[in-house]
Amino acid sequence: KGPDFSALYAAGFCQTEAQAIAGTTKPCYEVPCPPFVEVRLDACGICIKVPILTNAAYPELVSAILSEALVAFQHSLNATVIAAIATNLGAPTAFAGLGAASSDTLEALLIAGANIRQKYRLSLTETLEVVVPYWAKDVLKVDLFRRNGVGTMPTDADVAAIFAAANMSVQYVYDWSELPADSVAWPATLPALIYPAGSFVKLTTDVINLNAVYDAASLAVNTYTGLFFEQGVAVAPMCHGGDAVTIPVCTAGRTGA
Repeated sequence: KGPDFSALYAAGFCQTEAQAIAGTTKPCYEVPCPPFVEVRLDACGICIKVPILTNAAYPELVSAILSEALVAFQHSLNATVIAAIATNLGAPTAFAGLGAASSDTLEALLIAGANIRQKYRLSLTETLEVVVPYWAKDVLKVDLFRRNGVGTMPTDADVAAIFAAANMSVQYVYDWSELPADSVAWPATLPALIYPAGSFVKLTTDVINLNAVYDAASLAVNTYTGLFFEQGVAVAPMCHGGDAVTIPVCTAGRTGA
């Protein structure tokens, strides 16, 4: 992962002339021998068994399921990767907010970004990555709409401007902190993951990919393996760290205190 810049920043020293004359010992930072950190792949995949008679009667159903199963697996894998990043960033920091989702989101991003840039002495204009659930865009649109108060419908560009103002590159994602089924209100808080680009690396390797496999044991019960897919997956934390935050959600369109 490399050295922690915040530790190196504190390694310098300044001595007065009197201290130099007195021979005061200068503190030295000793380069540590880094431990070997091993990241091992998990085995992720999907297995679909197909009844032979069902395939004979409804081949279009089997074809649709096999096709959509691959899409479903990618969503499952996406959830695994995002959860691994969230776990690595640790417990989220909760922001209190002042009661407007749009301005509270901007302020929380600005504070979190300032903390990360300060810790690693990043460029003040360096763009950070931010990951939020897909519904965050709609929350911000509703709040902006009510704040306008004149019936002007906010656009995607209006929402993007909030993240751009905080020097953040936003990704709206499925498969993480999703809305409960049949929701009639937004969640109480909006989660976000913030980190410098390159902080995490997704590791993958193909393991096995089989389809239309007929074996004696399956034939005895009138089935075959329509799809068996497996790959190794892991997320390795690299370079800098980041932060996880939760932002209160209020779409009342409040302005000011």
